[in-house]
Amino acid sequence: MIDVVVFDIDGTLTNRHTGEIPASVDAAIQQLKQQKMAIVLATGRPPFEVYPEILERIRPDALVCNNGKLVLDSSGKIITEDPIDPLTAKRLILRLKEERIESGFHSLTHNVIVHGKAVETMVITLTGKRPALKPMSEEDLQHPIYNIMAKLSPDQAEQYRKDYPDLKIQAFAPDFYDIYHLGVSKAEGLEILLKRTKRSWNRVMAFGDNLNDLEMLNKASIGIAMGDAHPDVLQTKRLEVTETAENDGVLHALVRHGMAEYPDGKLSWSRFRHRFVSTSMRYTLPISFFLALSVVYDAVRSAIGVTSWTNLGLSVILLIQSSLLFVKPLQHE
Repeated sequence: MIDVVVFDIDGTLTNRHTGEIPASVDAAIQQLKQQKMAIVLATGRPPFEVYPEILERIRPDALVCNNGKLVLDSSGKIITEDPIDPLTAKRLILRLKEERIESGFHSLTHNVIVHGKAVETMVITLTGKRPALKPMSEEDLQHPIYNIMAKLSPDQAEQYRKDYPDLKIQAFAPDFYDIYHLGVSKAEGLEILLKRTKRSWNRVMAFGDNLNDLEMLNKASIGIAMGDAHPDVLQTKRLEVTETAENDGVLHALVRHGMAEYPDGKLSWSRFRHRFVSTSMRYTLPISFFLALSVVYDAVRSAIGVTSWTNLGLSVILLIQSSLLFVKPLQHE
């Protein structure tokens, strides 16, 4: 049974072209909340770029930020953190600056620019907002560094992998790479949350679109890739593929799994499936069916009696109750 739903943000919850969250996501999240599902945001963004409007609309139970290096609860309290080794981070950042490679990094509270404008432009493109950033100072290198971003050619990226074998250098946009140490991922951050709440991966549904989502998508009981995901994600056989964010991919996937219904009021199969999963219809309808079957059995044996009529009456009552659950308007908070 799924009771944890995990969402990447950029390109999954948000329209890749506008950075906006489609209205259909509100309907989907509301229905998950009504079923007491735990909602987790797992993102490459630092906490300060998970903007208040996102938190207000999604109301997550936890945040996995910086590709798993920071895990926070719903109040923003840090559950666990895993910054880059300070000496390694400082050595790499100074090299990027010396080689005049456009780059920056995440501290706990803001973006720090090492060189160039590319980091600022990329963050604006992904989030639709101008980031909190400042030019690098010596003091910034004394604080925990969770993630380094650099604009590299494929050849440069490969060279840096050879020179820093303890670091993961992973593309997240054309010619743009996240750099952090090996063994850290969104999946590792989620693992900590699952253990903390005594849950396992077989109770998780996860949505994502990029390489940094791939490990958590593969570990989840149901992993769903967005329609415009990275080619390597789309080619992963065990994953389902839904529509793009701008085409309401999250809601469509949840409807297909009976975890949501379209908020248009139509009495459709998707509504029936959702109501059967999420309401007491999953009990009343089968019981009604078996009671009716017992009456048919008695009739075939010519053994209709008081018990048969009682079962028939109960069957009708439960069938009416199931029908009312089906036609009842979608609950709004």
